[in-house]
Amino acid sequence: MIRVRPERFPPGTLRKLHAKGIGPFRIITKISPNAYTLELPDDYGVSNTFNISDLVAYKEPVEIPSEPFEPESPPLVSEPLPECPQPVLRKLVSRLKKLLMIKLLTLGINNIGNILYIGKTKVKRR
Repeated sequence: MIRVRPERFPPGTLRKLHAKGIGPFRIITKISPNAYTLELPDDYGVSNTFNISDLVAYKEPVEIPSEPFEPESPPLVSEPLPECPQPVLRKLVSRLKKLLMIKLLTLGINNIGNILYIGKTKVKRR
């Protein structure tokens, strides 16, 4: 495929919507390590010699299925999933509480009963 440079478009046109490349075309000959001759249609009206920086490898277009996609249902599991033991959950919850308290203390906020401490200032709750 040939990469089309933005300078090639007419002035005043919206370049975002223009095609970025045209092709695919067959390579006829290799002129030098960075120049190739391509087989172009006659109605293009441009030289058929291109620099390698203007050539892009052709990728097959993605095929979109005409039928709607119906996902298969997952297989049913007859065995129940193992439950997490309660002591593990309690330990996890207490650890999360400790981490939250440490985070609040580093921010300077501490809540004890009805009294809210912000830094060293004591504020009564209503």
